[in-house]
Amino acid sequence: CKKHGNEWKLGACECLPKKTLAVDSIASSIEDTFVRGMHAKCPGCNASIQRSDACTYIQCNVRSGAWFCYFCEQSIPSLSDGTWDIEHNENWETRKDRCPLFLSEHPLLDNQPDEQQTAYFHYFKTLRLLKQLRTDFLQRNMESIPEGYCEAEWKSHLIEVWNDAMRKKQFIWQDSPFNYVEGLANYPDERSFQCALP
Repeated sequence: CKKHGNEWKLGACECLPKKTLAVDSIASSIEDTFVRGMHAKCPGCNASIQRSDACTYIQCNVRSGAWFCYFCEQSIPSLSDGTWDIEHNENWETRKDRCPLFLSEHPLLDNQPDEQQTAYFHYFKTLRLLKQLRTDFLQRNMESIPEGYCEAEWKSHLIEVWNDAMRKKQFIWQDSPFNYVEGLANYPDERSFQCALP
């Protein structure tokens, strides 16, 4: 600590930032992210919808009746003959702006048993959202490093805040077969995929 001259250690000085509010704030965002990862938002009415089968086309049964893609949450236009415009799915294997018609076609999900593909889709979607949340949290807070911290010390503090928040929300996934902490550390590199990730 530059102010007290002692070795820097998280929690060793009263001049170091308190992390309770930051932990509570990020923990709340983590909980919201888990809810978001388990559903899709209807583009017509913002209702949260969950599906149980592997087809990515879904109709809102809450309010709007809109058809949309469960994978990316974009509206799917219907044609005059009552069918859907399949352009949304064309060449999805090599275009990140397109989606598979069935979850079973995606390389992250194709080896999973049929009855578990939707659960794995939600798992990978939640991991992607958590990864983005963590990146945003670190970037936002690294913009202003408090006096008395070097960059590495402040980043270490922020990572501890994140880890505390994840531990605080363990009840969300404690009964899940998935390990979200380990999964987040091993989330696939999006650059190694030509297609969009869940």
